[in-house]
Amino acid sequence: MFIVILIICTIIFVIWWLRGASVIIIIMSITSISLAFAAIPETLPALVPIALAFGAKKIAKNNALISKLPALETMGSVT
Repeated sequence: MFIVILIICTIIFVIWWLRGASVIIIIMSITSISLAFAAIPETLPALVPIALAFGAKKIAKNNALISKLPALETMGSVT
């Protein structure tokens, strides 16, 4: 999603540049960068579950996925 956001912001910048607004190129670049930073927090709720799912898949491959959390807490408290 981050890459898509950067592509969209780049397209917006290029469209403004092609329209002949070369005098305010600094304002256009600042606006494009601010659009990217404003859109990134919107993607976090979608990315966190995806990252957790990939992590769980990797753990399950190694047969280390714990399904009973109280058992894990007990193992963690053993000295």
